[in-house]
Amino acid sequence: MHTNTTSRGPLRPWVLLVLALFVSVPVVVGLRSPSQGKQLSSAHAALTSQSTDSPSQAQTASVPVPWYRTPWTMAAIGLATAGTILFLMRRRTAYYERKQDMLERLVAQRTDEVEKQKQQLETYNRELLQTNETLRRTLEEKSRLLGVAAHDLKNPLFGIRALSEIVLEADQLPP
Repeated sequence: MHTNTTSRGPLRPWVLLVLALFVSVPVVVGLRSPSQGKQLSSAHAALTSQSTDSPSQAQTASVPVPWYRTPWTMAAIGLATAGTILFLMRRRTAYYERKQDMLERLVAQRTDEVEKQKQQLETYNRELLQTNETLRRTLEEKSRLLGVAAHDLKNPLFGIRALSEIVLEADQLPP
């Protein structure tokens, strides 16, 4: 299994879950938004101002909380939100794991290709070195052969040349 990391360090899925619960807890406990408090205050003020009885009588106004503001509903919404976040995080993690596996296979495949090319180049390099050595030896043999041939041919040719000069000189002499 792979460890997911970000630029800041390891990715911790429970952080978002705790954040979602932290946001939903005040609603579950029963804290209301400021607009609800104003509605209750205005309803209470309206009921107390309509009272024509003695000021010692206090009337209490009770405004029922809508069903979607009950603690159980808020808890269900909080859990649903946390579950959705957890589901999406797992889905994203699975996606990145699949992508990482695919990239690792691709890297392994290309590494194999590079290794094959490296082996092929090493084979070609060895063949070129052998061919170069063979050509060097052939060139040395050619040079030695031409040196021997030049030396062996030069002496008899000088002898022939010297004799031909002697014969030409003898023909030019007066009898």
